[in-house]
Amino acid sequence: TFEENEAPGRKLDFFDLKGALELVFDAARLDPPELRPCKTMHLQTGQSAEVVHSGVVVGYIGKLDNELSEGYKFRQPVFIAEIDLDALLAEPESPPTYTSLPVFPSVARDVSMAVKRGTTFGSIREAIESQGFELCRAVSFVDVFEGKGLADDERAITVRLEYRSDERTLTEEEVDRVHAEILKNLRSAVDFDTR
Repeated sequence: TFEENEAPGRKLDFFDLKGALELVFDAARLDPPELRPCKTMHLQTGQSAEVVHSGVVVGYIGKLDNELSEGYKFRQPVFIAEIDLDALLAEPESPPTYTSLPVFPSVARDVSMAVKRGTTFGSIREAIESQGFELCRAVSFVDVFEGKGLADDERAITVRLEYRSDERTLTEEEVDRVHAEILKNLRSAVDFDTR
């Protein structure tokens, strides 16, 4: 459990907790966990997830429910990770993998999209990766926004697509062409508007 503090620049949020959880899995040499939205009595709806590893729910993470935290008189939101360590430590470690460092530079493009609240980053990443474009090397989460300018049942998710070739430096035209094709295909897979 950690409490949100007034760090310079910004406050801690659910995604800081998610990052801390991923670091724990990485340090234990386990495959990254899958997070699925869930409803749990003691966690805030919309800021909670079940932690899934090897197809099994091994815990929950999220923001402590406001009613509970008010009862304890916390001065700021509290985020919790509950993990079944026995189940995790029984899993075999993933062997370390080594790859050579890239020789040619990568090009990153951020895309913000308004999606229905039920749409997850995981489903967006899967829809992009399933297209099989060799030049698209990584899809990562950047930010999520809910509120002004969006419908009540919408949120804006920003993702970063990284493009790179092992054989040459990519031109802007090559990246633009692949990026446009990925976004065109993504529109048919996920209901969103790019911003």
